[in-house]
Amino acid sequence: ATPRFIRLDGALNVRDLGGNKIKQGILFRGSAIDGPFVLTENGKKTFRDVLKIKTQIELRKGNDPERTQAIVDGVARIYAPYRPYMEVFEEQHIKGICKIFEVFADETRYPIYFNCMGGADRTGMIALFLRAIVGESDDDIYTDYELTALSTYAAGAAEGADGFRSRNKPDYREFLDELQKYAPGQSISICAKEFLLSCGVTQKQIDRIKAIIEK
Repeated sequence: ATPRFIRLDGALNVRDLGGNKIKQGILFRGSAIDGPFVLTENGKKTFRDVLKIKTQIELRKGNDPERTQAIVDGVARIYAPYRPYMEVFEEQHIKGICKIFEVFADETRYPIYFNCMGGADRTGMIALFLRAIVGESDDDIYTDYELTALSTYAAGAAEGADGFRSRNKPDYREFLDELQKYAPGQSISICAKEFLLSCGVTQKQIDRIKAIIEK
């Protein structure tokens, strides 16, 4: 059940999402791998031959150019941008969420690596939704979010990076309070699944993802 940090040369804050209710070796979260953090040739070899990643989901948007070209030979790259925290509830970002979970519902896409810039916020929201699908406890969901604070990203490996994350971070708490509106008084897992359904992610897709990733 121990969280597994991954040494991926050139990337930061990389870890296996598995270890509790999720299988290890199929879902990996982390930083960008093509800038500002760039995989070395050794990192690419680990990505392809050791982790055996088949699909990379690129979550970045904003001022970043559209990213569709594969970074590692043989690894499909899917561009599905959206924004984290309170912006996740905005209509313009719902399409991205549906696209992301369509990929997770396809067993042939695994193992999957999903990333934003530092692997903390946009990546953290998607990790929360995946953990919700398998019914993890609130505390386990909080802990996964907070593990970024123990990464090289938080330790200042990136100039100017602020990688500290806490369950009491104001924008995270605001997000969780808004999520509560989808199933008042219920756990984060139940609220998050209701939110995904409201976005257009189908129950069939949720059931399919659970069947693929759950231990």
